[in-house]
Amino acid sequence: MLNDPLKNFLKEVRDAFFVEDYDALSRHCALPLVVYSAAGVVAIKDHDEIKLFADRYHQILSAFPITRSECRIVQRDPAVNQRMRVTARWDEFGEDNTPLTSSLVRYFLYEKEPNVWLIEMLEYLEMAVSMEDAERIIH
Repeated sequence: MLNDPLKNFLKEVRDAFFVEDYDALSRHCALPLVVYSAAGVVAIKDHDEIKLFADRYHQILSAFPITRSECRIVQRDPAVNQRMRVTARWDEFGEDNTPLTSSLVRYFLYEKEPNVWLIEMLEYLEMAVSMEDAERIIH
């Protein structure tokens, strides 16, 4: 799809993360936001906790000279009761298109109105960081 509103939404979330616009990031999330990963589970209860979680993750990723992100939706389940699951592969690249990191994230979304979603839950199936770093982000 050339203009996919869901892919655009995911890119908006990712862009807000990379420019550290935690207000915009918060607007895209339902609270509490539950985040699952191999490192554990965290329930993010408010804007300050979103900022803390995202800031920890951002600090670790800042070690990589990321200049571009690419999103591929690898699975999109049909919506039921305005809720849907979407799995996306995120690849980050450096200058000269060198691949730097990759992650696979399952998003559990609530569609507030047509093409307007909130993230209710995240499941990191593959994280772009080491297990040790993931534990620092989660705990």
